[in-house]
Amino acid sequence: MSAVTPAAYCARLLKRTREDVAAAIVEAVERRDEGEDSSGRGRLIHWVAGIDDPDTAGFFRLMADESLEDATRLLTAIDEHAHAMQLVMEAGVASTSLVTLQRALIEAVLTLCYVHDADAAPARTMLRILARQLDAFEGSERNSAAFPRSIIGHRAAEIHEGVEGFRAMLVRYGVELTPLHKGSTPSLAYDGHRENVMFNATDAAKRYLKADAHHWNMGSGGTHSKAWFLPSVLDGLTDEKLSSEVERFGAPTFAVLASARVLLVAVAAHSGVSTTPAREAVFMREKALMAFVQGDDLSPLSLTEFESRPADWKPDTQDLSAFQRRRPG
Repeated sequence: MSAVTPAAYCARLLKRTREDVAAAIVEAVERRDEGEDSSGRGRLIHWVAGIDDPDTAGFFRLMADESLEDATRLLTAIDEHAHAMQLVMEAGVASTSLVTLQRALIEAVLTLCYVHDADAAPARTMLRILARQLDAFEGSERNSAAFPRSIIGHRAAEIHEGVEGFRAMLVRYGVELTPLHKGSTPSLAYDGHRENVMFNATDAAKRYLKADAHHWNMGSGGTHSKAWFLPSVLDGLTDEKLSSEVERFGAPTFAVLASARVLLVAVAAHSGVSTTPAREAVFMREKALMAFVQGDDLSPLSLTEFESRPADWKPDTQDLSAFQRRRPG
C-alpha cells in the first residue's frame, strides 16, 4: 500500500470528483440548447406547450422552471455534503460521521434522479415536480403541528394557508388529489398517471443505484445508529471495531463515487449533453481506490461492463467491489 494515508487518499479522490462533476454540470447547462430535442427537459417543455388550456400550460411551465430552482439547491447540497466528507477525511478524524453525510448526499442524488427521470413520461415528470412542491408545503405544516413551540406568532396560520392555497391551485389546473390521510395528500394524478407525494428513497436507490444500492443501506445504518452497523466502526467496552482505517474511509468514498456516476447519467439524460468523459474519470477513481485497497493493479473492467451489472449482482472476492460488504437491512 502507498505511504499516503487512506484518509488523505480518499480526500484527494473526493476533491477531484467534486471538480469534475461541477465542470460537467456547468457544461451541460451551457450547451443544453444543443441537446434540447432529445433531452428529458426538452420533452417536458414540448409536452407542456401542447396542452390546450393556456392557463394550465402556463402553470405547468412555471412549475417546470421552479423545479430548476429546487434542483440547484439539491446540487448545492450534494456538493456541500461531499465537501464536508472531504474535510473530515483531510482531518483524519470522526470517520463515523462520514456515513451520515453519505446518506444525505445519496438522498439528494436520488431525488434529482427521480424527479427528473428522462425515462418517465412528461406527465409523470410534472406530477413528480408538483408532488415535491406539495410535500414541501405539507411537510412544513406537519412539523409546525408536531413542534408548535418552534413556530412563532402567526407563522402556523401562514403555513396552513399556503398548504390550502397550493392544493386548491392544483385542483384548479386539473390535478387530482387523493383524500387526505393523517393530514397529508397520499398521491396526485393527471393525464392517466399517478405519483405518490412522499418520496421513497429506498425504492429509488434500488432503481438508480442498482447493484450499488447497498451504499444507501449502509448510510442509513450509520445515520440511525443501527445495532448491526455500529460495531463495524466504533469500539465498545470490550470489543474493538471490526473495520480497518482503509475500510472506514474507503467505503464512504466508494459511495460518493457511485453516486457521482449516477448523477452524471441523470444530468446527461435531462440536458441532452453527454457527461461520459466525467463518468469515465469517476470510474477510474473507483478502480484506483480498489487498487489502493487491495495493493493490486488497476482492474481492466470498462465503465460499460461495470454499469451493466444486474441490480441483484453480488460481489465475490474477485470482483471490483468485493471490498463492499453487504449488511442486513
